Amino acid sequence: MDPVAILKIGISGLIFFLSLWAYRLISKEQTRPGAPRKGILRTIYIFLGANLLFAILVAASGYLSELTKAQQTNKRYRELMSVLAKTVDEKVEYEALQAQGNLSTLKPSINALVATIKKAREENLVDGQ
Repeated sequence: MDPVAILKIGISGLIFFLSLWAYRLISKEQTRPGAPRKGILRTIYIFLGANLLFAILVAASGYLSELTKAQQTNKRYRELMSVLAKTVDEKVEYEALQAQGNLSTLKPSINALVATIKKAREENLVDGQ
């Protein structure tokens, strides 16, 4: 067991070592002749409780990290869709006023719409082909 490699994992590795240390302390206290010392056992149990709390915090932070990533993706999606909607609205309104019935001038606006959707798909913000 390479301690440096385990500690490179981060706080999870540290919690592993603290839990291992608590296990060894309990084991050492149990092999000691005579009755277990209540004060030492209480301290070890408090130490184990703290390790459990840290482990729960690490698990929660992993979950919250994924949640934050999803929120950032949603934010990026909303930004792209807002830009797309604004661009399409402005272009369609402008071209419709200029074209006076000739809707073939809307082709650049449609191309801009297709390009924006393609970009959103490349960033995995929009499902589809």
